[in-house]
Amino acid sequence: ADFWHDLIQRSEVKGLEQQLAKHCALIKKTVQNSEQHFDLLLESVHKHLLSDKILNRLIETLQSIVGTKLYLNIKECQVQADEQLQTPRRREIHEAEVLQQQAVESIAADPKVKLMREAFGAKVREDTIKPLL
Repeated sequence: ADFWHDLIQRSEVKGLEQQLAKHCALIKKTVQNSEQHFDLLLESVHKHLLSDKILNRLIETLQSIVGTKLYLNIKECQVQADEQLQTPRRREIHEAEVLQQQAVESIAADPKVKLMREAFGAKVREDTIKPLL
């Protein structure tokens, strides 16, 4: 999962190709005759992103990064409600949630904020807190 995420980040792939790549989970990576083969899973809910045109543009972009012939084998899958594929997009969402939680905790722990809450009965609206990026 980390390899696929890092490859997508380095490639600076854009548009629909980026969306397709971010919603795919790397299942297996193999090298045969200096060609890289990636087996990927794509949740059925994102199947609209999978077209020959988009796939070919994604392959071209990634080949320029890895420097060898590249094959992407993308299979659609159904994922149960309690399961999640380890995709770059899910990783981004998780990282954003962690940053948000850290920002909320930081504000709550701030001595000046505590003082205002105690002295004036002030309340912090957590939905207005945004992490610094």
